[in-house]
Amino acid sequence: MQPQDTAGFSRERHAAGVILFREGEPGGAAYLVESGCVEITRSVDGREHRLELMSCHDLFGELALIDGLPRSATARTVVPTVLLRVERGYFEDLLQRSEPMVRHLLRLLLDRLRSERARWAGGRSGPGPAAEARAAAGPAI
Repeated sequence: MQPQDTAGFSRERHAAGVILFREGEPGGAAYLVESGCVEITRSVDGREHRLELMSCHDLFGELALIDGLPRSATARTVVPTVLLRVERGYFEDLLQRSEPMVRHLLRLLLDRLRSERARWAGGRSGPGPAAEARAAAGPAI
């Protein structure tokens, strides 16, 4: 890896096969693909399943920046790849300057996305755990 700073971001160059982060680790950064390809995988019943293949201009790793939960998947470079790394602190500064309603909506959408991913990964049908918790709490007014 060869980092280079660029206006609040750092540029990283990685060889093929580099694990950027693993499922379950704390998330300290999101990444934007400048060139190359990154595979996003998740372990289900001890087997690795590909969720997505990220390429030029794709952003990944943002979920952990918004909600502070551990990484929901593993990211690995497939070919030599150049990334822009967005640190948690930089993102949190941007988020704090936004309206409270925007922050609330963003976290709500993120909660729904994580629930859907968990449901898909577990082979379940119906609402995910976050949606079930909201339903049990009753309607929001």
